[in-house]
Amino acid sequence: MTRSVLCLGLFNGVLVVVVVVVVVVVVVVVVVVVVVVVVVVVVIHVVIVAVVVVVVVVVVVVYSQNISIHRKKSAVTVTC
Repeated sequence: MTRSVLCLGLFNGVLVVVVVVVVVVVVVVVVVVVVVVVVVVVVIHVVIVAVVVVVVVVVVVVYSQNISIHRKKSAVTVTC
């Protein structure tokens, strides 16, 4: 009788340890997945902002080049 109670207690202890380990593993996996999703979303937003900034800079540079070219042409035609 003592042996079966002892085995039952040992089994319960092992079961508790297994449940705790499974819960900890599940929590760690959920946290890792959430962190990865957040990082991916942040990286996507940073890439979108970087692309928009590059496009705006290119448009501004091209526009300013066109303005300066037109000014030079008009200045040349005025002086001639």
